[in-house]
Amino acid sequence: MLETILGTIEVYKASDVLSKSKSIHIFDKPLNGQCYKKTYDFIKENHDYRAVLSYLPNFFYRGHYHAYLEKGSTILDIAANALYTSSNSANKILRGETLARLSYQQIKQKHKVLKMHAKELDSQQKLLNLALYYDYTKKK
Repeated sequence: MLETILGTIEVYKASDVLSKSKSIHIFDKPLNGQCYKKTYDFIKENHDYRAVLSYLPNFFYRGHYHAYLEKGSTILDIAANALYTSSNSANKILRGETLARLSYQQIKQKHKVLKMHAKELDSQQKLLNLALYYDYTKKK
């Protein structure tokens, strides 16, 4: 538990909590800056989660796109190696605009349609492509 000016945040080291899971290998390589790839790798093996695509504001300059996972009230942010047991705690850190919440099947289906219209898309960055798409369509 962390006591902050935002309130109490209950967060755990995800690799420790998930050390016995079939997906622990995802934590073996660098995580920082790999939110799209690691989130996709995890959801590919754990279909009971949903990927959350969001736009997070930065304090000094615009913001950035981010991907993390949710299952019920549990939030898993692999790039930060963080597991929040309540969405209330996670929302204090992941305070941004949610662009989409997608199951693994929805990711595959939506990216397949997107790829038909933009063949040059990088198939290794499915979640980033979808985040950009959802952000673009919201602004139209």
